[in-house]
Amino acid sequence: MLKVQKKVAESSSFNLLTVYLTFFFSISNTFVLARLLTPEEWALLILVISFINIAIFLSNLFPPNAQETIMYYIPHLSINSNNQEVRRKFIIHVYKIRLISAFLILLLYLLITLLADFGTILFSMILIMSPMILCKVLIDLNDSVLYAFHKFKSVFFARILNPITVTTINFLIYFYKLDKPIFLISYAFLLGTIVSGIVSMILIISFISSKAKGELEGFDQKSEFYNIHRKYGTYLILADVFGLLTGLIVNILFLEFEFVVFITYITICQISATSALLFSSSNPEAYISIFSEIDYEKNSEVYQNLFYKLNKFLMIFVCIIVGIMIFYIEFYIVVIYSEIYLVILRAIQLFLFMAFAQVIINNLMILTLSTNNTKINAEIEFIRMIITIVFTIIVLLYFDFFTLIIFYLLCSFLMTFISVYLINKQTELQLNFVFFFKPFIIFLVSFIIVYPLNYLINIDYFDKAYINFFINGTIKFSVFALVFYIIFYFTKTITKKEFNDMIKIIPILNSKNYLIRKLVQKIEIFLPSQKGGGKKP
Repeated sequence: MLKVQKKVAESSSFNLLTVYLTFFFSISNTFVLARLLTPEEWALLILVISFINIAIFLSNLFPPNAQETIMYYIPHLSINSNNQEVRRKFIIHVYKIRLISAFLILLLYLLITLLADFGTILFSMILIMSPMILCKVLIDLNDSVLYAFHKFKSVFFARILNPITVTTINFLIYFYKLDKPIFLISYAFLLGTIVSGIVSMILIISFISSKAKGELEGFDQKSEFYNIHRKYGTYLILADVFGLLTGLIVNILFLEFEFVVFITYITICQISATSALLFSSSNPEAYISIFSEIDYEKNSEVYQNLFYKLNKFLMIFVCIIVGIMIFYIEFYIVVIYSEIYLVILRAIQLFLFMAFAQVIINNLMILTLSTNNTKINAEIEFIRMIITIVFTIIVLLYFDFFTLIIFYLLCSFLMTFISVYLINKQTELQLNFVFFFKPFIIFLVSFIIVYPLNYLINIDYFDKAYINFFINGTIKFSVFALVFYIIFYFTKTITKKEFNDMIKIIPILNSKNYLIRKLVQKIEIFLPSQKGGGKKP
């Protein structure tokens, strides 16, 4: 159990480190883009990246959802040393099919672009960024192999190079005030993916080149690998199709109803919520290989125990991050995006609550992806697609942008209940609804108590608006943090014992460093003692 916990802790540590640094560079990059591009130009960049993602998705049809399949099956093959050559052949097989399909789709993509009348700017951007299709496919494959072998540190080094490269180039464009920045920004995105792809490829060479001794008797490679893809990847492809169609149809609706700027507004809201989500390390890919290995070994008690612990700590991280972002949102918007985007301030604040729903769904996806219950993923995405499209049409016909955000928020929480219901119905697990929502309920109660401060505290002493926003946000967040802690303490959401268990498996908290040990001791003082009876979730 301790060995497995350490794997989860290592995965979480490097995943968090990747997220924090990526977030820093992404925010820096967003700061530059908001000042280099008009909202309309930014919308064009978003559309081009969407086209790139569509092409990447199409390449993922052959073989279906190769990344998740690698992370699910490689741990199974790694347990038995006799499967080493099968494992190597499986990796090579996936790379061949996926890269060939990506190359053919790239050619088709370029042909369609040449024949279509997209306009000069959009056409040029698509041509510049099109090689990203191959690069991103390669990066995704490399990351999945590294995750499958629990090489979390390697994934960190490979991934972080992309945002560093892109942000550095965009800052140079900004400081030197270069002409036609939208095209130079397109080259920056391309170069970032190329650098990251080359480094990650170097890191995984050893897993492909080391051929095991002996021949594979009675092994039909084509048949075996086809069964793996068919059994695991087919439903994930359907889920991706539904997710892709949802985003595509929504963007088309915005264009059809002549609300192009909504694309930019929605993107800003999504970036804000995704930032809070990523800071929680709620990334299913980081945990699939670990939980798949536990499930394969039939350690159901260890599996469920570990899952509940992981979910609780990730939800608490989200509470902290969303709390910070909600109360500092005015400062965040002015510094990162500029004051013109304050018009959607309340929409962004409301959209941040979606991070809670998404972190629950992401954690539930760990269960479906690591136990080969991927049919549930397809069902969830199909239901989400229908609800989202219907809501979008109704709002665009009769309401405004803020109402659209409310509908999306309600939809996201509805999907969490549907997800838990489907998992309880179709698997042997019987998940507790209250357990998943308890940290969010504590957060919501605390927020409602503190919300009147928005009308009572409005310091406006300084000439610079962002200074006033920062001071106001600090006061409001401090009161919120106090209220949240009081409720958190008396509900015994995390006890001293649970915190000590966490310390044992998280390297940074288990450090012998004097300052870290003192910090850990101070944190423990403010936690309640063990609950009576020790009731399990």
